[in-house]
Amino acid sequence: MIPAAAIGGRYLKFNAGGYNPLDQEFDEQVTAAKLLALWLRTCVSTFLIWIPLLVVTGILAYLGAYQIFLLALFAGPVIYLVLLLTLTTNDPISESTSLIPDAGEAADGSFAAIGWSLRSRRVPVTAQPKMIRSDIILPGSVSRRLEIRDGSYYAYVNVFAYGTSLYVGWSMWRRRPGRVLIFTYWRDLFANVVNRADVMARALRTDKARAMREALDIAMREGIEAAIEGTELTTAQVYGGLAVENVDITSAEGAVAPPPAPLPDFGQAPALTPSADFAPA
Repeated sequence: MIPAAAIGGRYLKFNAGGYNPLDQEFDEQVTAAKLLALWLRTCVSTFLIWIPLLVVTGILAYLGAYQIFLLALFAGPVIYLVLLLTLTTNDPISESTSLIPDAGEAADGSFAAIGWSLRSRRVPVTAQPKMIRSDIILPGSVSRRLEIRDGSYYAYVNVFAYGTSLYVGWSMWRRRPGRVLIFTYWRDLFANVVNRADVMARALRTDKARAMREALDIAMREGIEAAIEGTELTTAQVYGGLAVENVDITSAEGAVAPPPAPLPDFGQAPALTPSADFAPA
């Protein structure tokens, strides 16, 4: 796959001398292993809810409130059924990331260009922009995030300064509740049994999601171009006024410590001294 080429302000993506294998991540078919994983999650979740409920109501029953304990006893199957139908499964689909050197100050313009790309092309998705201040990257850093949804498909676009560089990336997921997984599994199984499985229908169900992925990739490339060329486009022009959300997020190691002093070769330019070989005559 060659890089996207800018032709008349529009981005084109094409293959050179070959084809790509079929993207299995877009296949919405549900396997027995996925249903087994859903069943195990449901059992564990039911256990974590039901057992404490039985303990509390058992104490109340010991004090004389037997009816409450009986209700809790029969609540187990109800809890299991509700969780089985509502627990969601997140399937990773695709992602793309890029780090642009010396473009950290262009985060706002890049984020605005991504939103403008989706809006100007009337991409049929629901987008929710956010600006989040957290300590997960650097203390007090602001991450610009665009949450995009189209049916059961979700995408998250992140733009933030990483040192003096600019990080631009997106990830795409498919989120389905248990009831959809169960229905899809039995529908496809029945179609295979009666020899009515339609491969074309399975492919068509994923075309819209594939188009969404390509639209995201083009928007990200245009955001990168805006950062490199210094396009004067602001977040307020595209998204309106966005309040910065303060989220208390820390790394897996716990509280984020202040950044260490930069080494001479990182974070600051070393002092230049003329070499003897290049000293002026």
